[in-house]
Amino acid sequence: MNARSGFVVLAGTVVVAAMGWSPALNAQRATAPAATATETTEAAYAVGDRLKVSVYEQLDVPQSGANQRSREAMRAFYQRVDLGGEYSVEADGTLNLPRLGRIPMAGRSVSDVRRDIAAALQKETGRLGDVHVAIIERQPVYVVGDIRQPGAFRFVPGMIAIQAIALAGGSERALDRGLTPVDASRERERAAIVRSRLASLLARKAAFHSVRDRIRPSIPDDLVELVGPERARELIKAETIASDRAAEERQGDIRRLNAVLVAAREELRALRGAAEQTRRLALARQNEISRVSEPDPRLTNSQLVAGLQAEAADFSLKNRQFETSASQVEQRIGEATGALAKIDLQFRTNLTRDLAIAEQEIAALKEELASAGRIADQISLRGGNDSTSQMPLEIVRQTGGLPRNITAEPTTMLQPGDVVHVRAPAQRVGTSSAGSRP
Repeated sequence: MNARSGFVVLAGTVVVAAMGWSPALNAQRATAPAATATETTEAAYAVGDRLKVSVYEQLDVPQSGANQRSREAMRAFYQRVDLGGEYSVEADGTLNLPRLGRIPMAGRSVSDVRRDIAAALQKETGRLGDVHVAIIERQPVYVVGDIRQPGAFRFVPGMIAIQAIALAGGSERALDRGLTPVDASRERERAAIVRSRLASLLARKAAFHSVRDRIRPSIPDDLVELVGPERARELIKAETIASDRAAEERQGDIRRLNAVLVAAREELRALRGAAEQTRRLALARQNEISRVSEPDPRLTNSQLVAGLQAEAADFSLKNRQFETSASQVEQRIGEATGALAKIDLQFRTNLTRDLAIAEQEIAALKEELASAGRIADQISLRGGNDSTSQMPLEIVRQTGGLPRNITAEPTTMLQPGDVVHVRAPAQRVGTSSAGSRP
């Protein structure tokens, strides 16, 4: 220890010690390092807060020799790294510190918490000490409901509900975007167009299912809910007629190809028969040549043999021609068979593709219909006179480990972890929905 400088080195940690006889250090007597700005903020802690706790234990540094008289004035603070660290306020609202036990945190101020931790330190070690508690991270606030961009947003001390709503983009209500009753009429027209397109697609989807499953088409409930039973039956009938017409065209192509196959197979049968006959005739002429030929060529009837050889060659040529024609007919049969298989494969592929496209378009149109109807209804409900201060708000807050609903105003102070629910206005009696969900 250097008495002039007033520094004490303990276990590798440099700590300032206040000496009573040193005027320059007298103001720092029996104090630990200064608290940070985050720690000195008198804000109540909340469940989920991430904290850094630093514990300093007060030590008496003995003196000898000439400084023996100043023993009582010599104090040092040693940081207990085994007791500090980063911790979170748990669900029960307490902080669980090693050896010091559980410290109540939720809803309490910094000064109260520091005092309790210091008391726990003195009880555990028998020494006085000082404690610093710094907030590292706090739970965000959440904004949900009738809002443009619901989500989680960083909590700032002193935040009020309307600030969180502003971070979420403000209210989703139509007039917040500058829409007027004229826009409401336009949205209703758009909803009517979307509804008509949606009804046609629902009927087409039902027809696709009936063709795929080979059953009679049924009327979907959502189609009946959208346009009524009578109009639904008309749409299903129209789509069924269109499907039957397409099926008749497809069957016409199949019948034509089947006729081609029947004729080709008949032709092939005739050609195979002719080829077989000419082969036998050529073989018979070869056998006849062998029969009339003598061992001595001079005794053989040359004119007869020449005639038989000419006939054999002629029959062989015709056999090759019939075989070639038969091969060509077989190729035509293969092409017609492939065309038949392609018709069925193409039909199944197109049906699957069209059904998937219809389902995608139906989902998109349902969203568009709901959006158009919601905007039109909100304009009509608000009547152009609503304001942000009249938004119905509700805050869900964890209190004592349990959620609690709080009716709030735009100026209500928020706490970390609060859920701000911006509710849609109640619909007026007698107001009809121009674009109800299908």
